[in-house]
Amino acid sequence: MTARCGIAAALTLAATAMGCAASTTPACSEARIQFDGQCCPPWSVADLDVCVPTVWTEPTTHVSQHTDGSGSSARDPAIAVDGALRAVVAWTSSATTGTEPSVAVAAEDANGDFAVIAPGAALAGTGSTPSLATDADGHALVSWVQTDGDHRAIHYAERDTDDAWSLPPDRTQLSFGPEANAPHSRYSAYGEATIVYGQSTEDGFGVALARRGADISDEPLVGPADASDLVSPPGLWVGRPRIAIASNGDAIISGCPTTGSAPLMVVAERFGPDGSFANAPDSAPTWLAGAQATGAVESCAVPAIDDRGAAAIAWTQPNAAGGTPVFVATRTGWGQWTTPAGLDDALSDPSSNATGLDVAFGGNGSLHLTWSEQDATGPRRVLWTYRTPGGVWSEPTVLSAAGFDAHGPALAVGDEGEALVAYVQRHGDGWHLVTRRRNPDDAAWLDPEVLSEALEGDARQPSVAWREATFVVAWVHGAARQGRVYLARVTPQAPDDTP
Repeated sequence: MTARCGIAAALTLAATAMGCAASTTPACSEARIQFDGQCCPPWSVADLDVCVPTVWTEPTTHVSQHTDGSGSSARDPAIAVDGALRAVVAWTSSATTGTEPSVAVAAEDANGDFAVIAPGAALAGTGSTPSLATDADGHALVSWVQTDGDHRAIHYAERDTDDAWSLPPDRTQLSFGPEANAPHSRYSAYGEATIVYGQSTEDGFGVALARRGADISDEPLVGPADASDLVSPPGLWVGRPRIAIASNGDAIISGCPTTGSAPLMVVAERFGPDGSFANAPDSAPTWLAGAQATGAVESCAVPAIDDRGAAAIAWTQPNAAGGTPVFVATRTGWGQWTTPAGLDDALSDPSSNATGLDVAFGGNGSLHLTWSEQDATGPRRVLWTYRTPGGVWSEPTVLSAAGFDAHGPALAVGDEGEALVAYVQRHGDGWHLVTRRRNPDDAAWLDPEVLSEALEGDARQPSVAWREATFVVAWVHGAARQGRVYLARVTPQAPDDTP
């Protein structure tokens, strides 16, 4: 039997002798408390006085069943974890007997079983590119693009705290006009619901924000009525917008620049939950002079914001050396941006071509960045770097195996700064899902973990999510047009309780 400080503390004299008496409110979960009252690192649990690494669950079954029980071909997975530590996953699904795509959502119940719904079943046309969010109270919010002929609209569905879904047509479309794209769903820590998306206007595409305040959680989200309600400057061409919301209510909205003399990376900012979104200040990062904005997916700005409003934007941009490296701009909680000095001020190798950016803050204020890159001489590889609050960026670390192609990293960083990166890497004739984990304040990463060895076919499109100490990775696996969505999770669990 594994001893715990919390167990020993029931015996007051013994607890005092072991130094456990002061640990009545430990700084970590009980499963991580060693016999002497010290906490094991986040990616481990205690076995007496030894810290044992936590292990991933085996991805033995896939969740991507059609609502009629048949198999499906899946792509574009999005994963989230609710306040009860249940997983919710959305994806674009095509029946194996046809090609018409739709959006599917699988929600986990208390027994670990998944129920699959098709939120756009009542709508004409096809659904694709879902974005998913959950909150601590059990809400779930999925948005997607519904295409009917030449009309592309943003729709959404939402789950309440009783696990009941409100679906279209009860939840009407958010966009106006003939075309909208790239929705991004987010809840704030205090209950605000938001979806940003690209919205067509007479002047091109702008950024739209649909929102519901925290005090009216039973009401639908409200989107813009016309172009005058967009949050981006007039006439700005932008796609793939994203929103990041801090616990204190600060928020930033980023966009993907396509044209203009100085396209914006940050479209709008808000300070405090009661503030209004305003155009980004002059100090906010823009496309660096000397290279034309391409509009490619790889150049899209990726935002992150911490609990106190410090923010970061990462993007890629061509330079004079022929590469497309990573650039990062950061902002203090007071709103002051620090931007790259120019095209020579890249964070990654200036001669390489970087793609697949992901950036996140840890609860300890650390800022993490991952991407994949390729130079003229070797295979594509996955890298990571970070900085502590007020510190400088670390030398980039290569996470993928030398000599093997790897790409598509997805990043999650927990409350203590523990980092997880999932990516796909080529092994022999196939692609596998690989994860790397790092404890805070530790230069060494744990050994690579291949989660898909028992699966046939190829892994692709990893997505990660976390809440508290539970981390979940979702990905598509299988042959071409026969992809299935698989999940694996890791959470602190006492060794004698592990199945």
